[in-house]
Amino acid sequence: MKTREDIITSMCYTYNHAYGLLVDNDSGPIDRAQGFTKQQQQQLWNSMAQLYDNDIAPHHTLKSQ
Repeated sequence: MKTREDIITSMCYTYNHAYGLLVDNDSGPIDRAQGFTKQQQQQLWNSMAQLYDNDIAPHHTLKSQ
């Protein structure tokens, strides 16, 4: 059974498969193009959470509810 957080994380991976690849802020431009910094990860997760909360959740009930 997926939680809200699991669904949002799946949405992040669907949007960009490199979501789980972490790079340092000090990495060169090529390394940064192949992954996300922690800040970029959080920004994408927040955007996906907003989409979920506003557009999906009102029409979807989780099994635990």
